[in-house]
Amino acid sequence: MSKNIKTAKKQILSRKSLLLIFIVLLSLSCAKSETSQLASKSQVLSIPETPIPTTPATTEVPKKFNLTKNSNNHSVKTPEMTPDTSSTQNTLPVKPNILSSESIPVEVFKTNEEPIRIGYAAVDVERVRKYGIDVSAPPFQPWLKALFETINEEGGIFGRKLELFYREFFPIGNVESEALCQELAQDIKVFIVLGHFLDDNPLCLTEVNRIPYIGWFGLTPERQARSSAPFFAIEMDEATQKFNSTYIAIKNGDLLDKRVALFWEAADRPIAQTVVLPTLEENDISVLLEIELPYTEDPIAKEDAFDSIMESIRASEVEVIINVSGVEGFARALERADFIPQLVIYQNGQAGRVDIFADINPKYLSTSLAYVPFQPQYEDVKNDLKLQACINIYENNNPLTPINLQLGDQAYVQAVVRHCAMFELLILLLESAGQNLTTESLLLAAENLGEFSLPGITSASLNKNKHSVENQMQSFAYNDVAKYLTPISGPITINEYQN
Repeated sequence: MSKNIKTAKKQILSRKSLLLIFIVLLSLSCAKSETSQLASKSQVLSIPETPIPTTPATTEVPKKFNLTKNSNNHSVKTPEMTPDTSSTQNTLPVKPNILSSESIPVEVFKTNEEPIRIGYAAVDVERVRKYGIDVSAPPFQPWLKALFETINEEGGIFGRKLELFYREFFPIGNVESEALCQELAQDIKVFIVLGHFLDDNPLCLTEVNRIPYIGWFGLTPERQARSSAPFFAIEMDEATQKFNSTYIAIKNGDLLDKRVALFWEAADRPIAQTVVLPTLEENDISVLLEIELPYTEDPIAKEDAFDSIMESIRASEVEVIINVSGVEGFARALERADFIPQLVIYQNGQAGRVDIFADINPKYLSTSLAYVPFQPQYEDVKNDLKLQACINIYENNNPLTPINLQLGDQAYVQAVVRHCAMFELLILLLESAGQNLTTESLLLAAENLGEFSLPGITSASLNKNKHSVENQMQSFAYNDVAKYLTPISGPITINEYQN
């Protein structure tokens, strides 16, 4: 394998967003500290601050799967975390300029007889596999084709057919993502886009071109605030993820009288500093060391930075490390440093994936916990009628590649769930928006959905302040038999987070 191929492969592996697709696919951290004197010693590791990279501003399903719709602060000292018995709503951090149905521009099609043009931006799985990455993913394009054809055969949405424009992109750099975005927005002029865009790339649609987007993941307070059109996500938004992960660690006593370090990568600086740190502080948890990994696309430079960070953490003698960001690079750094901290708490959903740790010595995971969004296994969804109905639409066409949840790994199961859930959410929103379909009516419909369910996701909700679907968290811990992190809880109902 050439040096260029090896470098490209490392770049793929280093992008947490790509790996989140296939969790997932698809995109995670009470009591008082040791002494007040310890709090006064809190320090920030002196690593040159780097800017956070952003995307340049350029550029036969039963009808609707019989889906039934149900009808300012972030202190976490009092709410109770409860096992999942019923759904509950939560909210995104609210900023003064957050997008709402009262502020969005109105864009109407010329006639209601025109088809509804829908774009789909998918990661090019086959090209990724050529770099040795074993991606667990169903056959997206033929399955979507079957789902769209079924809706159209039943009369479409208020008599309007759905027209699918399926495109793929390679997830290294932003060039292909931006070109794809411009094609869908400017050339084809789609009404809405679904897909797997990474990092800030969805903003090409929602901020630059004012086109609604439904993603598997990727919603943050900053991206929502910048969007001029609706940005929805299946995966729980990052602020709510990190807030609840931090709260569970506090409630479970993991941080009680401990010397705590907080680690994040540059891209996660806003979440770490505006969500995780304030949540710790409000619950009297002192952070001894705050560490940021500088942004770089050079995998060798990134490893070097990780190695320096590990030595600094070791020297500080912290007892608990909260990792806000990606899992794989951090675990590999522990292995290179031959460092086993007393406790590592992961807040990224990658921690629940078997493949992430496949070639990492398990002893460097042996003191790890993870509090992340609920990740359904086969046993959780095998009797889900909505999910099976979605699968049947594809299977009824006698495909060359059938869907077999029982034989697939966890990432495959989650990819199937996200695929069906996103399509069902699209249909639900289009129907709820009414005959006069506009970006405004679409957003208004979403903000009034309240609680509902989707294939494989029994607890879902959308409202004015919550534009991500998922409502449940889960606890993971190292399993000495399996040699990776496995679930130690069922779904846990989330608490509200509001900035």
